[in-house]
Amino acid sequence: NAALIDVGDVEHRGGGGEVLAAHGTGIGSLNLEFVSGTIDRRRMALFETILFRALRGNLYMNFVELSETIQDPETDEPVAKNVFIIFANGRELINKIRKISESLGATLYPVSEDGTKRRDDMMEVQSRLIDLTHVLQSTRETRLVELAKIAELLDMWQQTVRKEKAIYDTMNLFHADANRKAMIAEGWTPLVAYHGLQMALADVARRTQYPVQPLLHELRTRRTPPTFHRLNKFTNAFQEIVDAYGIATYQEVNPGLFATITFPFLFAEASAHSDAGWPLMVAPQQAHAVRAALADSADTDALPSTPAGRAT
Repeated sequence: NAALIDVGDVEHRGGGGEVLAAHGTGIGSLNLEFVSGTIDRRRMALFETILFRALRGNLYMNFVELSETIQDPETDEPVAKNVFIIFANGRELINKIRKISESLGATLYPVSEDGTKRRDDMMEVQSRLIDLTHVLQSTRETRLVELAKIAELLDMWQQTVRKEKAIYDTMNLFHADANRKAMIAEGWTPLVAYHGLQMALADVARRTQYPVQPLLHELRTRRTPPTFHRLNKFTNAFQEIVDAYGIATYQEVNPGLFATITFPFLFAEASAHSDAGWPLMVAPQQAHAVRAALADSADTDALPSTPAGRAT
């Protein structure tokens, strides 16, 4: 039989040295009842003190520290706990023990007084633990397989989401015309890129096979157009430096062009090397020339294409 208390466990009570011993499933001639459960190890000392003062020492308590931590279902954090069993005489004392245990966050478990029943319950619990372990392992393996598949498609999904977000952000700038059932947008484009914009809209309509063709009209306005600088990968870095101090207004002379010449020499003077400006200016120009030559040749995939410009 599975004993509730070890044979060597004893409790001394009273000044006369009366000894209460527990052997096997029988506990002397007293009609004792017990409460068992688990409690946070940090509250164990407080738990013992409150029980001793509330019951005036009329109890027998034994506890064991669990070697493994238990996952808290509420906070999902590992918690160190102790398993305890408390014997007392009388239903009133047992009820007090239950209330004190629950107030300190202890988890109580029903345990049968019959040794055979306890052994059967223990075997059933062990069987359930084995089954749950297999289920958790199978779930973990399935989750890893699914996450591996998702990892392969994650980059493509992120690109798709970014494209969709950019499309909807742009469409939010349109005005919905309920009468004509159309979306109308106003914007600025360089005059030299107007024909290319028309061709791009026609190409999209052809590829999507949408029955309604997009319309593009040039509007006359007195508003001041935004600043636009046609840049490449060489001039973009210098233009970023100039824009950090202020953006030129429409048709104002762009100081970024002069920065492509003056900045390398100023950098050289700051570095105390008068000859350092020439490599900084010539090397990017040569690299841009080589890139342009490769773009015109048949080997266009050698380097990525140079952007035509950007709007500010």
